[in-house]
Amino acid sequence: MARKVFISVLGTGFYGSCKYKKDDFTSSETRFIQTATLNYIGAKEWRSDDTAYIFLTPSARKTNWEESESGMRHNNITNKDEEYHSLQTEIGKFSLPCKIEDVPIPNGKDEEEMWEIFETLFGKIEEEDELYIDLTHSFRYIPMLVMVFSNYVKFLKQVTVKYISYGNYEARSKETNIAPIVDLLPLSVLQDWTAAADQYLTSGNVDKLNKLYLPILKSKLSASYGKDEESKKLKYFIEHLDNLIKERLTCQGKKIIESDELRQVKKNLNVLQDVSIPRPFKPILSEITKSLCDFDTNSNIFNGFKAAQWSFNNGLYQQCVTLLQETIICYICSFEKLDWTNLIIRDTVSSIFAISSQGIPEENWILRGNNDEEKGVNKQLIKRMIKNERILSLRADFAFLTEIRNQYNHGGMLFDSKFDSISMIDDINKLLKKFLNHANQLH
Repeated sequence: MARKVFISVLGTGFYGSCKYKKDDFTSSETRFIQTATLNYIGAKEWRSDDTAYIFLTPSARKTNWEESESGMRHNNITNKDEEYHSLQTEIGKFSLPCKIEDVPIPNGKDEEEMWEIFETLFGKIEEEDELYIDLTHSFRYIPMLVMVFSNYVKFLKQVTVKYISYGNYEARSKETNIAPIVDLLPLSVLQDWTAAADQYLTSGNVDKLNKLYLPILKSKLSASYGKDEESKKLKYFIEHLDNLIKERLTCQGKKIIESDELRQVKKNLNVLQDVSIPRPFKPILSEITKSLCDFDTNSNIFNGFKAAQWSFNNGLYQQCVTLLQETIICYICSFEKLDWTNLIIRDTVSSIFAISSQGIPEENWILRGNNDEEKGVNKQLIKRMIKNERILSLRADFAFLTEIRNQYNHGGMLFDSKFDSISMIDDINKLLKKFLNHANQLH
């Protein structure tokens, strides 16, 4: 089970006493937001290996962590001594089952000390911890440091940030002396959504999007016994988008051309216009819409070419090569009124490119078919199509594309590998443009 970890940086100020409120929770009177927050997040139910880390500069340790001998402290505003118990004393009153650890940090006066604080924080975090963060008494740039730090450990230690808050003492009610606890977790969530958006826009990958939102949707649907219509619409959209991307990642050419998943995604996108969704999700929807607008929701060979271009744009070069070459075969078949899903026909068209580009004599043709009659039909098809203007105009580039695809399929292990990684990507790009220009001209 993941360890629960509370993180708070203690300041040096003379803290006034108040009650803190969040949702239905109201703390007892306290000078320290840390005690209120630990109560709110349920630290009384934590385990012995869970830990609350209080980070202390030398000044904070002296003024607010260690109990003075007199139990008093001078209030500079009133110019009077007041009863003032330390945070260490106040936390001790709760007899929490978790560990309480005070951690020394420098004052953070320069960049060197800033990195020392960062490394100190990092050293206290274990793999897959659940973090609960209080930013109230953090000084100078520490709140920004902690926010960046939380994102950093999400990546390197796979932690989950469960809670971030700020106790707004200045906004307390004069009548009730109750101050709000402000939820800052959405700022951390926004970082996650930004990363998910970046992943989709730069690689076409929706894994982070799924990881972020599907658990939330499933929870909402479970709580509503499957009746939350907005959650259902979002869930369908994300699932169909995931299927659509996986079709491209795995080169499901027939499905890409037929566009069933694309139709569902575009249909769901239209439905989502009236759904109340988290604000960070809306720009992602907008970008997804833009990325799909060139594709035809009807069955269309050109969807295969567009999927090849999409793959190249997202750095999926092997998928690009495969989809491009296989779509060219579909393209030739469609003009000749041939069944582009028939394996024998597809192999025949591919062999025609090779026969034409290499000048293979008829006696060396490899004919497809289960018997002489079928092979005879196959031979006539080759003879008819070998002079096809589209094959003649594309044969050299198709042969070049075959060389690239072979090097990919053999993992660059062959002795006569012709391409390095840079030239291969450049050649794929050139071939992609040539084939698309040719197809558009004759479309």
